Amino acid sequence: MAIRDNEILLVKKNETWILPGGKPMEGESDTDCLLREVKEELPLVEVSNIRYFNDFVGITPHKGDMLRAKVYWGDVEGEIKPNAEINSAQWVKREKMEEYALSDITQKIVNALK
Repeated sequence: MAIRDNEILLVKKNETWILPGGKPMEGESDTDCLLREVKEELPLVEVSNIRYFNDFVGITPHKGDMLRAKVYWGDVEGEIKPNAEINSAQWVKREKMEEYALSDITQKIVNALK
């Protein structure tokens, strides 16, 4: 999760806004997964100063499966330009989050920041 000036970086997959990230490959550390996933989704972005925030459980947007996510903070630099698998990416002010179709787990994470 990246936060700057009270804004959170979100990416839009299909019709749902989520935090950048994804599933780890077998044997991959959380940090390596985070760096790989962000590079895949936002290739011009660099992440540094990664630190653990918390674990969250929620429902996946399209399949309705249970999802457990380990959430990390990180500093982000570079151009927020999504790749082909991402519809859009942008910095969103916390007070504007209700205007976005957030995934269940993303909503829980945002609520934990209040």
